[in-house]
Amino acid sequence: MLSKLQLLKYYKTFETNRIIEDFAERQRCEPQSHIYHVTVVFRPHWFHGRVWTGKTGSARHELIGKFAPEMFGLFRQWWVHGLADYMPNFHRPNKIALQPVCHAFLDDKGDGEPYPHIHAVCWVPAALVEGFGRWSDRSWSNFDKLDVRSADETHEHLANTVRYASKYHAKWVLHDSAFELRMSLPACTPDAMKAR
Repeated sequence: MLSKLQLLKYYKTFETNRIIEDFAERQRCEPQSHIYHVTVVFRPHWFHGRVWTGKTGSARHELIGKFAPEMFGLFRQWWVHGLADYMPNFHRPNKIALQPVCHAFLDDKGDGEPYPHIHAVCWVPAALVEGFGRWSDRSWSNFDKLDVRSADETHEHLANTVRYASKYHAKWVLHDSAFELRMSLPACTPDAMKAR
């Protein structure tokens, strides 16, 4: 009999593999589509006046989780503004299945990113690649850095990209109920499921 921890670890691996297989299948069905790895680092002033340093372990994890809704909210604004720019009428029910797909994950600070930040893996259909490229080249007032890189060379490269983006999320197996460290766009709503 597997322990609770083992079951949760297996399920986290399942979630990651599901994203990898979904994107690989999308690319097989539409070879001219693209998969991107996106890193968003927020402007330093966004963290000023907020108590976010000094804690470690679970306390650090909970502290970062408190910022997750706001950080994901800013990322979602960027994503939706982009759709409005390069995908007219994206909000119509018949367009839902044609939208790009993005899985975004919160990450802690690292060597290259001094503050908590977001990594995302995005699939963009062929018809929207050019528009997405133009949009992702623009600056965004809340971002200190927006790094968009192609991640569609091989299945292994895609798998490594998804695992890298989700590494902080995967680390906290027992803390999913405390707050969300992952966001998917478009959100999977009953209306979105009907459109498929």
